[in-house]
Amino acid sequence: EDNRHDIYEISDPKILELAKSTVALIKKRDLNKTGEGFSVSKVKWSDESNICKTERFADQPSPAFCSGFLIAENKLVTAGHCIENKNDCDNTQFVFDFVMNNSENATTQFNQDQVFSCNKILGWKKENSGADFAIIELDRPVTNRKTLTMSNNKNLSINDEVFIIGHPSGLPSKVTDEGLVRFVNHNSDYFNTNSDTYGGNSGSAVFNAKTYEVEGILVRGEEDFIKDPDLKCKASNYINSNQGRGESSTLISKISENGAPVEEVRIRYVWMSTDQTCNEFRGPNFIRVVAQSYCGQIDFQYIRYVWSNQTQTCNAFTGARFIIEVPSIFCKPL
Repeated sequence: EDNRHDIYEISDPKILELAKSTVALIKKRDLNKTGEGFSVSKVKWSDESNICKTERFADQPSPAFCSGFLIAENKLVTAGHCIENKNDCDNTQFVFDFVMNNSENATTQFNQDQVFSCNKILGWKKENSGADFAIIELDRPVTNRKTLTMSNNKNLSINDEVFIIGHPSGLPSKVTDEGLVRFVNHNSDYFNTNSDTYGGNSGSAVFNAKTYEVEGILVRGEEDFIKDPDLKCKASNYINSNQGRGESSTLISKISENGAPVEEVRIRYVWMSTDQTCNEFRGPNFIRVVAQSYCGQIDFQYIRYVWSNQTQTCNAFTGARFIIEVPSIFCKPL
């Protein structure tokens, strides 16, 4: 069963918000300057590749070569094999909102606020059977889009349901859902799923379907296509859910900037039970309640203070009941 869906088919507002923070990686040579903006070719995927015309999405354009997602206002993550050096980065544009608007029309015109360039590579690693990531600093901050919330991977388990947002085969953004975790290998920094992903999905965010947090970066997988002997073209490789090598993703908690942990990976949320007001905390250690004297604030009735042990950043919560830590799914905005 093919569980890929175009963005216009998605009704979940949380997933639509996440999709706005994912990007298509497109070579500069394939992105044309048009006055105030940019455009990509409308050539059909089946016309520029030896893809069977019976393939799903065969009539859509496919200019992207990889995927990525936003982790800070000026940083994004992709797979290490997508961007291997500064020359690769300089020759790539990072494009938001490359989607199908309906069953027939793709967004092929983009304004300046949707297209970004590389400033530098902040972190990189590529192992054939392990971590594979690149952290890119963009040429300017991204506005009006949320940075994605990332898991610490501690609770990731076999049979957890996941979904993926990215650009399979370079096509307009697809949500691939109903994937299940097949195994988790913390020693080698990756996990494996049975998701329906393709080349071009490399660098896609793999989300936990319950928490909407990023668990990993899609980096490698099963062979995508087989040759149709009758049609003499390439067709999707269909196998059973537990067959083959599966689709592998780098654990998001394993990415680093020049060897240092990325703080955005460890965002934790807390709220008061009475008013459900969320606050973010960044840091690898547990968020704990502390006395107001540690925070240098005037003591008011029923104000409680919490901080991350690493940063000792205090936040005040008003109310009589205890502060609890919650997944990002309970907090708005994510």
